[in-house]
Amino acid sequence: MAGLPSKTYCSDLTCEAGSIAVHYQDHAAEDCRGNDECASWPAGQYLFLGGGGGKKNSGIPNRLEVVCANGEQLAEPSGSLSLGNDPPMRSALHPSGRSLLLAMGNGGLQQIAVRPQLPSPPDVYAEDDGLAEQIPGTAVVRCLRFSDDGRFVGMGFTDGSVQVLEWPSLRCLLHLKDQRGTRDALRNVDFSPAHRNRILAATAEDGTGALWHWERGQPVASLELPPELKGGQFNLVRFARGGSMALYTAVKLKGVGWLLHWAQSPSGDISLISQRTCGNIMTAFDISPSGHALAIGQQEGEVKYLAAEKLVPLRHVRWAHTIFVTAITFAQDGKAVMSTSADATARVTVVEPPNGRSGASSKLSQAFLLACIAVLLAVGVQIFRQWQSGNLDLYMADGFQTFARKSAASLLRLTSRSSQMASRSAQQSL
Repeated sequence: MAGLPSKTYCSDLTCEAGSIAVHYQDHAAEDCRGNDECASWPAGQYLFLGGGGGKKNSGIPNRLEVVCANGEQLAEPSGSLSLGNDPPMRSALHPSGRSLLLAMGNGGLQQIAVRPQLPSPPDVYAEDDGLAEQIPGTAVVRCLRFSDDGRFVGMGFTDGSVQVLEWPSLRCLLHLKDQRGTRDALRNVDFSPAHRNRILAATAEDGTGALWHWERGQPVASLELPPELKGGQFNLVRFARGGSMALYTAVKLKGVGWLLHWAQSPSGDISLISQRTCGNIMTAFDISPSGHALAIGQQEGEVKYLAAEKLVPLRHVRWAHTIFVTAITFAQDGKAVMSTSADATARVTVVEPPNGRSGASSKLSQAFLLACIAVLLAVGVQIFRQWQSGNLDLYMADGFQTFARKSAASLLRLTSRSSQMASRSAQQSL
């Protein structure tokens, strides 16, 4: 699917056929790198994309667009919301799908109400313009994330502080700053569903990563790289879903990206399970709602889809975008991902074929079918030869049983060999 045109959307909505463009102010694209998404996808086919030119004289309006996805096709924007002179930099969608929280370029937050109107596009409108006054401190929000139960919002700031807010009151429950021991800007945050969202993971621009029991205000663990990745930096972080006590982190080392899979204890302590190189540096990262799959966007515009448990690659779109991916997010059914890029494009990539198979499993099915056809052809050739020699009756009574047993054994060998080949092919695709 890498050859399909990406969809973009333009500020004046007069787009070329097959293309829609997302515009950011000059520094926005760089700021988005490695942070939470400027794009969100609630249940259904409508998704939200935000961007703009910042100042009024840029000529590019700051707004939120509502776009319909049909498979890998994006339609023209079906609705939009003007955001004045302040561009949206990041967004976090409430699990209910009825509220969208935007971190704005000039600081503070903007709450957007989402009112579903199926089958029509959802209605979106600004719910409150005074949220900045409720947020302690003056630093700009660098990343934000809702807990999976929708009760809390975690935020990281450019001054290195971390906050946890109660939703929807936005009452501050935690404000960590000097306790972190660094003033580097936060890069990524996430809550652990397996710990009732009381454990918060955070990564910072200095490459460090840590887990906090935010309700107690206490550190739980510092992420430590294995010896072979010494000198690397933690970049992005996501907790497992579906009740699993696991953590996934993206690491960058000398221009190469690595995925690390960690196991957690009930207290929050972690140990490394596995790691995998993923080519160039990862700039966007998400986990599917079921927790079964991971999606990554990379520095050179690639999009990859992996099985979470074993970090096995299932899909690779090599030229999804021309430059680095700024955001990636799953559809609620986990069967597609939306990615945006600093090249001002957005695209949807289907990551699971309609028959429910993908990647290595699809290749294995094809190999098994070919093996069955080969065995049937061999049986047919043998029967034809026996018929020509006049020994068909004897063959059918005696020799066929022996041949059938040998054919079954051959089929098993072919299937095993095909499975190994499919597995190697899938690993090489990453």
